Amino acid sequence: FRDNPAARRAMIDHALWMIMEFSFDGFRADALKHMDDIFVRELKTAVVSKVETVVKDHDSPDEAEIFYMVGESLGGWARYHTRADMVQGQVNEEFYNSARYYLLWGNGNMSELGSWTIDNDTTYLTEKPTMGGAGGYPGAVMGNFFGNHDQDRALTESGGDYNKFKQAQTYLMTAPINVPMLYQGDDIGMTGWAEHGLDGGRRKMMKFDGLTANEQDALNHMKKLGKFRKEYAALRYGKRETCSATNDAWLYKLTFGSQVVIAGINRGASNYTGTCSGLSGTFKNLDGGNVTVTNGSVTIPARGSIVIGKK
Repeated sequence: FRDNPAARRAMIDHALWMIMEFSFDGFRADALKHMDDIFVRELKTAVVSKVETVVKDHDSPDEAEIFYMVGESLGGWARYHTRADMVQGQVNEEFYNSARYYLLWGNGNMSELGSWTIDNDTTYLTEKPTMGGAGGYPGAVMGNFFGNHDQDRALTESGGDYNKFKQAQTYLMTAPINVPMLYQGDDIGMTGWAEHGLDGGRRKMMKFDGLTANEQDALNHMKKLGKFRKEYAALRYGKRETCSATNDAWLYKLTFGSQVVIAGINRGASNYTGTCSGLSGTFKNLDGGNVTVTNGSVTIPARGSIVIGKK
């Protein structure tokens, strides 16, 4: 790419054709760290001039006509390409590492997870040094994930524990500012690991029917989380704060305008009751049922999670 402008033009012309022919909303660009930066910048310039023709602020993620590009570069490169002249974000490897360590593996202290996660919500909105350059900007939208085609399947990482698996689903879908990226099979809990080979395990075909009771339960949980995230802007744009945390439980709230969502994850074998100070009233749960909160007291079931919202 660096020494062949014609090759860059051909690739970019084809990318633009695909966008316009199929009405794509975005690209997930594989392995940006292996591409020359000049190509990434020229692709971004072409998208701004040829696709985002009615966009007023190309550096903001808020307009519907913005074309979203998220890169994939593991190994500490998440921040490098996240900048106004390259891509809005990259797959968030550290989010994956945290979801795996604290939830799928059940290690560490949940209060540590809470502190790290709240910082991670907004850290890419600020430019910081990285890889000999600088990355991060106010329009950044990272791609959070807890599994993809290069990793052992999330349910396999959890040792087949669907409670841990569904907690990772909850963690993914209650993260604001950034985009939840759900790998095929991580809605139902497919298994696979490196010993099977990339295609035989991690990348095997999606299972669409004949679901087990656990698979259907996990799918239903993800569907409810998705609908809740769509209904409550606090889960997409809100500010997250920790209400209370212990070694095994983390209770947090997200606020956006008048909306409040309370969420919590409990790895413990007993119910955990925490307090979100100053909050009372009737909240809705994932099933649409009413939940009464008095003096901020909220209970998370043993080895479970909770998400409730109030508009």
